[in-house]
Amino acid sequence: YDIMGLSYYPNWHGKSLSELKTNLNDLIKKFDHPILIVETAYPWTLDYNDFTNNFVGLAEQLMPGYPASPQGQKQFLSDLKKTISTVDKNYGIGFCYWEPAWVAFKGKEATNGSVWENQTLFDFQNKALPALEAFKE
Repeated sequence: YDIMGLSYYPNWHGKSLSELKTNLNDLIKKFDHPILIVETAYPWTLDYNDFTNNFVGLAEQLMPGYPASPQGQKQFLSDLKKTISTVDKNYGIGFCYWEPAWVAFKGKEATNGSVWENQTLFDFQNKALPALEAFKE
C-alpha cells in the first residue's frame, strides 16, 4: 500500500484534535506511510430539513470549542487541516469530506431524506457555506 486512510468523525472517533495528531503520529511511527483522512464531516447546524434523524443532532455530540454553526464547521475544518499538516515527517496528506452536498431534496416532508444534511457544505437552501473556504486556505 502507498498510504494509510482513516475516517475521523469527532462524535465517534474522539473529540480532540491533539489526540488525533498523537494517533496519526503513532501510526506513522509504526507503519512509515503517509496518512489521508479519507472521510470526515462536521455539522453547521443541529436543525434538520426533513423527517429523517441526523447522525449528529445533539449538543453533546459536538467537539468543545466548535459550535454547530457555519463558522464552527469552518473552524473545525481549518484546525483539522492544520493538525494533519503538522504530523511527523510531513506525512499528513490531507482530508476528504464525506457527502458535502447530501441535503434533503424533498424538504421538510421527506421521510427518506438525509441523515447527513446538517453536516453538508451547503445550507438547506443549497447555498455554499463558509467551510468551503477551508479547502483553499
